[in-house]
Amino acid sequence: MRILALILLSLSLSACSILDTLSEATTGLSDYIFGEDNAEPPAELTELQAEIQIEQLWKESVGDGPGSRLLKLMPGITDSAVIAGSSEGVIKAFNAHNGDAIWEADTELKLSAGPGISERSVVFASSQADVIALNPNSGSVNWKVKVSSEVLSVPVIAKGLVIIRSTDGRIVALDEIDGHKVWSFERGVPALSLRGTGMSVVEDDMLISGFDNGKLLALRLKDGKQIWESSIAMPQGRSEVERLVDLDADPVISDGIVYIASYQGGISAALARTGEVTWRNSNISVYSALHLDRRYIYL
Repeated sequence: MRILALILLSLSLSACSILDTLSEATTGLSDYIFGEDNAEPPAELTELQAEIQIEQLWKESVGDGPGSRLLKLMPGITDSAVIAGSSEGVIKAFNAHNGDAIWEADTELKLSAGPGISERSVVFASSQADVIALNPNSGSVNWKVKVSSEVLSVPVIAKGLVIIRSTDGRIVALDEIDGHKVWSFERGVPALSLRGTGMSVVEDDMLISGFDNGKLLALRLKDGKQIWESSIAMPQGRSEVERLVDLDADPVISDGIVYIASYQGGISAALARTGEVTWRNSNISVYSALHLDRRYIYL
């Protein structure tokens, strides 16, 4: 009987202990869910005070804007004029000092990218794969040609060539004088990619471009032959969305270094002459432009 009593007492104490533990856990969980918030409160919002006051000199319009569409239309600057185009096809040139109209041209195209500007050309591209070059002084049309697909990258003009990047992964070099094709380069596009393409940049005799598969390539400017290829971002994950690593941000070159950013693949610096990656920060995801000064990169 004594042994039986000890066993029953032991079981009773164990049960009480278990119940006490469950009670504490339940109380703690209840306090966590329903109790008072003990997190640090957020900082109060304050109005940002501009360090430099900007004075508006003039303001003019070239259209209603692209709406929800992602287009690469932006102002282009010459020595004396600001040139801009609308998605409805209207291109206007304004006096850079006072905004007075210099010329206006209606291309009747669905413009999607531009302008690329040189001393003798203003180049825009369209959603219907048109490329049009105008005279920067008068707005008259120099030439108009078709490329393989929609263009969402600002045309680049260098050494008598107009470089066009289309959304199907192709780069084509057109003669700046009459628009005939000088050379073309093609790289496959993944089954799923972000809408948009990064602008090519020129370094000496090379054309450097980033692609939707995370590769950075350098081509010989005069004939389009590949010089080097570098892996900037490696696709990771199971789904197609997780594996997106588009290099849609326009690369920037400074002192022989190419700075390029990837969507979900970080930002990297590579040597322009060889493509060798000198550093990489994988914790940043970028899909639009980046800029730099002497000390910092802004993105």
